[in-house]
Amino acid sequence: LAYRVRRYCQLMLDYRVKEMLTERVLQHLSAGLWEEVQIKTIADVLAGFPLFGRWANPVALEAIARMCTTLNSTPGDIVLREGDYGAEMYFVRFGKCAVLRACDL
Repeated sequence: LAYRVRRYCQLMLDYRVKEMLTERVLQHLSAGLWEEVQIKTIADVLAGFPLFGRWANPVALEAIARMCTTLNSTPGDIVLREGDYGAEMYFVRFGKCAVLRACDL
């Protein structure tokens, strides 16, 4: 448990430093330009996945990106549980995740 807490703290610190640097660089953008940066970033992430990567049309990827939201999680977080109603699709941008069944826990 102590290891997981230390690891969590280190990951959060690393994430926060990156987040702070990004915010400092982008804080002077207008709201509209900031939204465009976010949409373009998400569209680029989507293009890296086989499901969307074969779509060469950036307009289509940006339309999908506009429907996306970002979920940040840390090691040990449970994103969803077996049996939950699923209306979302998740993409792992950084790191890795485990998919476990209830009988595996």
